[in-house]
Amino acid sequence: MHSEVQSVFPPVFGQPTGSFGIRVALDATTMAIASGYGIEMRERIGDAWTPSGLLTDSGAKSAAALALDGDVLVVGLPDAVNPSLPAGAALVYERSGGTWSLATTLHAGDAQFAEGFGAAVDVSGARILIGAASAGQISGAAWVFERNGGVWSQTAKLPPVAPDIGFATAVALDGDRALVTAPFAPFGSAQGGALVYELAGTQWLPTGVLLPPSPQVAQKIGRSCALDGTRAVLGSNGTTGGEVYELQSGSWSHAASLPLPIGGGTSAAVAISGARVLIGTSQRDAFVYTHAGGAWSAPEQLLLLGHAPTLLMLPGAAVALDGDNAAVGTPNILYPGLVYAHSVGGAGCPRLLGLPQTVAVSNQPAAQYWQLEAGSAHANRVYLMLGSLSGTAPGITLDGQLLPLVPDAYTTYTLTAPNSPPLVDTLGVLDANGSALARFQVPAGSTALAGISGHHAYVVLDLAAGVVALTSNAVGVAFKL
Repeated sequence: MHSEVQSVFPPVFGQPTGSFGIRVALDATTMAIASGYGIEMRERIGDAWTPSGLLTDSGAKSAAALALDGDVLVVGLPDAVNPSLPAGAALVYERSGGTWSLATTLHAGDAQFAEGFGAAVDVSGARILIGAASAGQISGAAWVFERNGGVWSQTAKLPPVAPDIGFATAVALDGDRALVTAPFAPFGSAQGGALVYELAGTQWLPTGVLLPPSPQVAQKIGRSCALDGTRAVLGSNGTTGGEVYELQSGSWSHAASLPLPIGGGTSAAVAISGARVLIGTSQRDAFVYTHAGGAWSAPEQLLLLGHAPTLLMLPGAAVALDGDNAAVGTPNILYPGLVYAHSVGGAGCPRLLGLPQTVAVSNQPAAQYWQLEAGSAHANRVYLMLGSLSGTAPGITLDGQLLPLVPDAYTTYTLTAPNSPPLVDTLGVLDANGSALARFQVPAGSTALAGISGHHAYVVLDLAAGVVALTSNAVGVAFKL
């Protein structure tokens, strides 16, 4: 299984903060993205995710949680006032005729001071589950709301099973089944877990306990969670990114631990869809795992331009997954963040990512940054970035490999003068993972570039065999004032 970058996009409705992408939700061809100025909605048309609106109702700029299912979007606001106490709330949007509008604002029927209602949310059909880990001081609770006759109302409250366990830190909902985590619950010398509830008549009954698979202290399993049918995944602060549980013969049991690569940090968010799990890490990465043949695959790293410290990106802060489509939100410390849309079921895997796709030339220096991911099979081999101002087709065939660039004078320059201005690190050696960073550095005052566009791609050289071992996809760049 390989992933393919479909789109990489910044916010389009404003850029006051770097929080764009801090939360993402995905269902079929609809995506919701939280930011400091509202909820940006996008619709997939072909392979492009097109902006379709911005939700800016009171509180939408402070979303702590998002959930999307069909024509219902839930926005969690744990710091909202109700009506005068900071007890939290959740906005419910509904789509009709392609337009999203605020349907109602939900509050807990027994709101307590600072209970954080809305810190975790999920939606499934006409049912919403809302968590508040700080309800009742720090005991936590979860509430169920249902829509009947077009009206949303509270139908149940799931109380904590013990005090001080972080109950409802994360929640997930799928039909008549609910998952509520307790990452601070002690289970022997281990820590964390979750409870599964089933709707029986009008009551939600606990039907399973998801326990840590090993006695590892302070791994806090359940800081995040996801549920799809008879399979659940809990995010972990331990050495694994996630723990998978399955319902078999009426009983829930631990099925697998999904390891993160060394240095991958800890799990920041998890998502599940069928036989795939997506994990965003606390460092700068996102990994997808696939279940096939009775086993889970090794993690495949999704291509994110997050390894350049100067970009101050924080990839992996938010993830969403639906079928073959994945979204990773990458908020930025200082600048507007990015969201990556991936296809995780394709046969091809682009090996080059370039951002931004449009570079402003002015009295300030600017750059397009390139991330090369050739894979560990090409570790420690020489790479060379090449460019063209004449397009990508029909390209050049090199040792049976198609390089998608039309040769021109600029191609000759990139071939004969690598690492020369404006090219930085365009000739070098891939690291042990087959990765490298390079960039096109535009000096201040380069206004003559305005209106010019071009493409770049790279080749990997097998010097021992004397051949081109790999060619990458091409990435475009356009310069504007």
